[in-house]
Amino acid sequence: MLYREDIFNNMPMLIMCSVAMLIVILQPLLFFRMSWRRAKDLGIQESNLKDVVKSSALFSIVPTLPLLINYLVLMPAFGKFFAWLRLSVMGNAAYETTVADMVASALGYEDIYAKGINVATFVLMCFAVTIAIQGGALFTMCFTKFYEKKVREATTKVGGGKMVGLVTTAMFVGMYSTIAARHLTNMNKPMNLLAFIISAFVTIICTVAARRAKWLKQFTFSLSIVVGMLSASVVTLFI
Repeated sequence: MLYREDIFNNMPMLIMCSVAMLIVILQPLLFFRMSWRRAKDLGIQESNLKDVVKSSALFSIVPTLPLLINYLVLMPAFGKFFAWLRLSVMGNAAYETTVADMVASALGYEDIYAKGINVATFVLMCFAVTIAIQGGALFTMCFTKFYEKKVREATTKVGGGKMVGLVTTAMFVGMYSTIAARHLTNMNKPMNLLAFIISAFVTIICTVAARRAKWLKQFTFSLSIVVGMLSASVVTLFI
């Protein structure tokens, strides 16, 4: 019987993921070329365009730092190539691990990191995370405009527009709480709770410090995750 580890880092997987990634890379390059030409047609100076490119490149790097952490989380379960593909196209560690874990649990495995996951289960995990996320894309394409309009109408009536941020924040917190709850309440893995507590503590410190050092705000999420993971790893060494 073939197992997940026999195929998820092999050459065929690299080739398949690379083809998809090539398409992803070509799209922004094509849009960049079209935008550059259009800007030149509008009479925008090339020096201004270069400044925009430099600033955009700089501010695009910071938000992608958490992706490296997500990659390290997904790599043991999906291998280095498919994890790279998922985070480069459309996905995140919280979603990928949750959906894949549902598949693994339904087929009798403890979680997606369990040893001895066969190829059939691995393929089903990859299929599930790829197909399931399309629902969000389709919903966004078809209903986002209508949804945003109704949300703004409802919140404007209640708080004069101030409720928009509160409602969206509540939805965000509720979603992540739902995802994290089963991990935090798993007493067989207390390191989950430890990492959460330390990450929350780091987030509070960074939030307070960011009042003076504005740049720190962009790194709060990344720092909290890294420190939380490192703390759990260090404690594990002494248990």
